[in-house]
Amino acid sequence: MTFPRVLLILSFASAHAACSNGSPASKSDSPQTVEVRPPSSAPPATAATDAARAALPIKVDPVKVECGAPGYTAKYFSQTRSMPSSVWVTFRGATPTSAAAQRALDRCLRVVAEKQFLATDVMAMAWYSKSGNEDDDETLDLPDGSGYLLYRVASKDVVSQKQSSGEKAPQVVDGPANEYFVSTEINKVLVAPFGNFAQISVVFKAEPSEKRAYEVLISEVRKTVVGQSLRISTTAFAQVGQKGDPAGWQQVKSADGRYIDVTFEPKTGDRMLGHDGRDLGPSGRIDP
Repeated sequence: MTFPRVLLILSFASAHAACSNGSPASKSDSPQTVEVRPPSSAPPATAATDAARAALPIKVDPVKVECGAPGYTAKYFSQTRSMPSSVWVTFRGATPTSAAAQRALDRCLRVVAEKQFLATDVMAMAWYSKSGNEDDDETLDLPDGSGYLLYRVASKDVVSQKQSSGEKAPQVVDGPANEYFVSTEINKVLVAPFGNFAQISVVFKAEPSEKRAYEVLISEVRKTVVGQSLRISTTAFAQVGQKGDPAGWQQVKSADGRYIDVTFEPKTGDRMLGHDGRDLGPSGRIDP
């Protein structure tokens, strides 16, 4: 799932500040984000975005990285007390594939490692928006579902977010008649009360009707929750795209213009809910 640029910067800043706490940085201090749910509506309003940007603890002047190719540019931001060292690769024009984004990030990280003095690990993220407006930029997911690559100073290698944290890549299973496939991953909640949550991407080959999208999401959430030994928060999103290219997946909208998703929360009993907590009626029950 993608996240707006300003909100992701803030989450990296807070996480980095929390893990630094005035002590020397170490390999274990590699950047991490607070798990947040993707928005089920439009990006934040301009006022909220401006407020978030104003809250950034420090302005860092980036260094242009000479690793670009037609379609993207790259900048390097050195570490501060509140932000980890990072490389931002920004794509313009046609939407890049997840594989293309990963190749660019890998290339740019290695150029930075050759030219910059690095005391800590460096994170690299790919950004893109169809509008070409930086305020609209969102992160691009990589082939294994990671949100960034990491150059590790100690071992001098490049790994994905999931490889670095030991997370498993999403489990991908084909649906009936190859109408869609299902990508499921279990993520950790990094804030109290902690625990885990499941995120399901139901990716159709062709855009489904609203009715069909809800039917499949309800079925897949039910199947996942019933199979859990301890029921956890589980959300499914309807998308359209190709296997192995999460950067190209597009969420499906309902008649009201909002993204279609179905969520189960243990505290709601056996009910599944649509966006904004809308009750899905008799069909939206774990145990119908």
